[in-house]
Amino acid sequence: MSRISVRNFGLAAVCIVGVMALAIWLFYENYSPSGSDLASVAAPQALDARETIKIEADPFPFAEQVASMTEARSRLAFDVKLPQLEGGWSPTAIWVSLDTEPEKFQQFQIYFSNGIRLSASRQEKQPRWKEIAEGPLNLTLVDVAGHAGIGDDSEIVEIHKEKISEPGVVAWWQDGLHMALFSPTLSMDELLELAPLFATSTDSTGGSAQ
Repeated sequence: MSRISVRNFGLAAVCIVGVMALAIWLFYENYSPSGSDLASVAAPQALDARETIKIEADPFPFAEQVASMTEARSRLAFDVKLPQLEGGWSPTAIWVSLDTEPEKFQQFQIYFSNGIRLSASRQEKQPRWKEIAEGPLNLTLVDVAGHAGIGDDSEIVEIHKEKISEPGVVAWWQDGLHMALFSPTLSMDELLELAPLFATSTDSTGGSAQ
């Protein structure tokens, strides 16, 4: 999927901001399973997420890394439910907003060992997806288990002669939360196969790996 060439300075600024908003969550790691094998390999391991990966910068402002989903849930005013997944779905890093952040600004991100990343943040009203899709980033309207959203393929884009790697993304809104699934290697269609698992999942256990 190609980006719209932006010649007007004002539109270029909007494009850059949009690209940076997606790129700030980017996690560089190779992904091995594909297609129908994405959620059907060996059993997960219990890990302390703070010890298994180093991230150069916080994934969002006022973020703090925690050791497990149990700790994350104790810090958040909203609940994030994860499906029972196996294989490359061991968490390698879990981030939540600082305790000083107001509830309406709380965010959450979890990085998995297969390079996929899930984010959730408070958003009272559903975004105007159609307007966003038709904007300068030229995104695609999608449906995730009955929830409207947008999506895009992973790609390398060039902004002012600088190449920027963008992850594939599928984002949707449900129950007052802005949800998004990212991958540096999977296509939008592949992410759309996975996203319903997170949109309709029953809660897994609260240990470090779940």
